[in-house]
Amino acid sequence: MKNKDFIVMAISSLLLLGFVVYMLLYSFKNSKLDLIREDLKNDSIIFKQNNELMYDDSIMESNYEGLENAVDNHEYRIKVLENRKPIIRRDTIVVVNE
Repeated sequence: MKNKDFIVMAISSLLLLGFVVYMLLYSFKNSKLDLIREDLKNDSIIFKQNNELMYDDSIMESNYEGLENAVDNHEYRIKVLENRKPIIRRDTIVVVNE
């Protein structure tokens, strides 16, 4: 009887030890998978924010081009006004002879 009890206890101890080892390995595997999931989640957030920044940059770039064109037009108009000959109306000029 003692041998049978010893064998049953040894087998049950080995099964319990195997179960504990399996649960530890399973826990480590799950922690790695959780880290991978967290990395994927963070990467997707970063990718989304990067796309939003690229969209905002393209809007700012198009606005910058529009403002640059407006500044160029104003500079051209200022040059035209500076280089324009003054308009002299002959009717308003009074010549005084001495």
